[in-house]
Amino acid sequence: MNISSELFMAKLTPRSIVLIYKISNPFESILAFFACLKSDLIPFIVDTEDIKNISDLKYKAIITNSIISSTKTLPITLNSISGVVVYEMDSEDYYKGNENDFIIVTSSKSTSTVPKKILLGAKETLFNIESNRKSLPILKDERTLVLLPFSYSYGLIAQFLTHLFVGTDIIIAPRIVGVIIVCLFIWTVFS
Repeated sequence: MNISSELFMAKLTPRSIVLIYKISNPFESILAFFACLKSDLIPFIVDTEDIKNISDLKYKAIITNSIISSTKTLPITLNSISGVVVYEMDSEDYYKGNENDFIIVTSSKSTSTVPKKILLGAKETLFNIESNRKSLPILKDERTLVLLPFSYSYGLIAQFLTHLFVGTDIIIAPRIVGVIIVCLFIWTVFS
């Protein structure tokens, strides 16, 4: 609520794309994601891509704890997330989504190649969540560890939003945890 009210006071253009760019804490990325949805903005969590590779997305603002050096930005400091700044792009060439439909942006790949961006409206997102819920045997009393990037559609929708919808416990951790788990698993299997 605090983050969304700060975004509202920043007067960002409704239904414009906002990059949640390489925020070091994945939990803070998710908080910014939901704050954008609540503020009628179109969030896109960017974990791995370089900002130069996504300039064609026509975003209006960047939420980050990195320094963005550009003459076309107007910085706004958020008080609710320590060290995070909103950079509003000083440009009129940006995407504006449809009224009465929240939209999220995801990526089609999590590889190092340039991935395709996917705009998903409410109906498509809810259909995807329901499809995952039916095809994956997810039970409410389970726990899931999300290690895929949230920018990747499978990481955000199948791993996070679907598990959130079912009501499971979700553990959000830096990706280094996955490496440790994999190494321990391999060591256990082969020793």
